[in-house]
Amino acid sequence: MPEPETYPMPPWLAPGQPWPPKDHAERLREIRDWRDLFSGEHSRVYQEHYKRLQDVRESETREPVTLLDFLARLAAARGTYEQEINLPQALSLLWADLLAGQPPKFRAGATVDGPDPGDEESNAIERLTRDLVGEIHEAVIEQSLAGDGVLVVTWRDGRGARVVAYPADQWIPWSATGDPNEPTAHVLFRETSAGGRTMIAVEVHFRGLVRYRRFEVGGGQLVRELEPELPAGVQPDQQLQGLTEFLVQPFPNIASAKGSTGLSDYRAIDTLVSEMDVRASQWGRLFDRYTAPTMYGPDSVLERDPATGQWVYKTAPDGRYIPVGPDDKAPGYLTWDAQLESQLQVWDRLLDIWYTVTGTTPAAFSLFREGGAPSGTALRLRLARPLQVAGRKRERLEPALRRALLAAQQLDVTLGSQKYRPTWPVVDWPDGLPHDPQQAAQTEATRKQAGLTTTQRALMRLDGLSEAEAEQEAKAIAAEGAGSTAPPTERPSVTLPAAEI
Repeated sequence: MPEPETYPMPPWLAPGQPWPPKDHAERLREIRDWRDLFSGEHSRVYQEHYKRLQDVRESETREPVTLLDFLARLAAARGTYEQEINLPQALSLLWADLLAGQPPKFRAGATVDGPDPGDEESNAIERLTRDLVGEIHEAVIEQSLAGDGVLVVTWRDGRGARVVAYPADQWIPWSATGDPNEPTAHVLFRETSAGGRTMIAVEVHFRGLVRYRRFEVGGGQLVRELEPELPAGVQPDQQLQGLTEFLVQPFPNIASAKGSTGLSDYRAIDTLVSEMDVRASQWGRLFDRYTAPTMYGPDSVLERDPATGQWVYKTAPDGRYIPVGPDDKAPGYLTWDAQLESQLQVWDRLLDIWYTVTGTTPAAFSLFREGGAPSGTALRLRLARPLQVAGRKRERLEPALRRALLAAQQLDVTLGSQKYRPTWPVVDWPDGLPHDPQQAAQTEATRKQAGLTTTQRALMRLDGLSEAEAEQEAKAIAAEGAGSTAPPTERPSVTLPAAEI
C-alpha cells in the first residue's frame, strides 16, 4: 500500500481557503433548503412567494373595531394563513417505501478470491444486514431530497462494521484529475461549536486510508488548523490494509449528464410546490371571509360606545338581536360568489401537473377515486410509472450498497477477529407492492413449472425465509413428495394349511 504522503489532499482544505468550497457552496445551501421543505418549514424557503398573501388591511393604522377584526389581524401577523402542503415529504417517503418498505433479502454471493461462500460468509452477510433496512430507507429519502444518497461504513469496537446513511450536505466528492466519475477522495465533515468558536471535523476518505483533520471556521473561510479529536488507537492518517473499496459510497439521483452529484427531486417541483402552498393559503383566507361576511344596513342600527367612542351595532344583551324601527331596512350580510368550483378545478389541474412531473399517480398515494381496492394486477398497471422511477433509483442504489457491504466485510476482517472471506453480496428486491399471497403463490408456481426458479428461491420470496431455512424446507418438501409418489409395497403371500382351506 502506498505511503500516506502519496495521497494528495484537496487544495481547499487549508487555512485561508473559503468554506464551504466555492464549487460546492451553492449545492450545500440548496440541500439545506430542500431539507426544510421535507421537514415542513416552507415559510422560510418561500417567504417571497408568501408575500402574495399580504392583506391591504395590514398596512392600516386604525385600531381594530371588533374582537373579530383584532383576531384576524393577529392571525395574519403570526402567519397562520400560510398553509404548507408537504408534498415534497410525501414524494420522498413514497420512493423510500417502494424500495425499502418491504425489506430486501441479502445473501452471500461469490467470494472475492473465487470459491463459493460457506456458512461463515453467509453468517457475516446476515449479521451486517440485520438492521440495514432503516438505513436504506433514510438513504433513499436523502437521494430524493438532496440529489445524492450517501452510505458510510463505520467501525465501533465491540460492534464491528456497520453501514449507515449519511447527510448529503456533509459530504463533498473530490477528484485530483478533475474527472467527476473517478473520485480521488470523499470528504465528510461535521460542524461543532464551543466557546464562541465554530469548528469543523473533517474525514478525508481514500481507498485504504482515512485522514482526520479539524479546522476553525470564521468569516466564511478556514481560519486555522487544529489538532483532531480522535478515539484511542486512531491515527490522524489511519491506514486500513486490505480495503479495495471506499468506506463512503454515494449513489446519485437522476442527472442531466454524468457527474459526481445528482439532481434533487425537489428541483423540478420547486415552483409548483410554492404555487400550491400559496393557493391553499388563499383558500383559507377565502373560506374565513366567506363564513364571516360583513354586515350592511341603515345607520339607525348603530350607536356610539361611550367608553371607546367607536360606532357599534345596537344589540340586545345576548348579542343576538338588532332592533329595527318600522321604517328601517333590515340589516343583512354582504356575500359574493367565491367561485369555489373553479378554484377546485385549478387545484385538480395543479395535481395533474404534479403527477406528471414527479412520475407518480393517485394510486401511488392510495387514492382510488373509483372506490374499492384494485386487484394486484390492476394495481401494478396503475403503478407502472412510479415503479419505473423507483427501479431507476434502485439501479443506482444497488451497486453502492453492494460495494459498501463488501467494504464492511473487509473492515470486519482487517480490524476485527473475523476469519471469513469477503463476498459480493446479492440483493433480492421486492416490488414494493402490498403482498397478495394468492397471486404470489400462483406466480411462483408458474415460474417453478416453467423451470425459471427453484423451490428454495420461491420459498424465500413467498415466506421471507432465510437461505438456510428455505434450503431445509425445500428438502422436507422434496422428501415428502418422494414419499407420496413411491409405489405401494406388495403384501407378502400367505399359504394356508390344507385343513383351513
